[in-house]
Amino acid sequence: MNELANISIYSDCLTDDDLDTLGVTRAVTIQSALDAALQRQGPDAQVLVISQGGELCPVLRPSI
Repeated sequence: MNELANISIYSDCLTDDDLDTLGVTRAVTIQSALDAALQRQGPDAQVLVISQGGELCPVLRPSI
């Protein structure tokens, strides 16, 4: 299975069990999540920050 995205969540509301269920990783800080994304994907990475993520349900579709 190809991974379409790596999702990190900065939240003090979700438990580690919640994050495991969602299949995401915890970001200790927003800056650390951004730094990790750029290190993983390179300086030309496309990064999306959703400030009110709990109010959205984004759908990621592969490009054709």
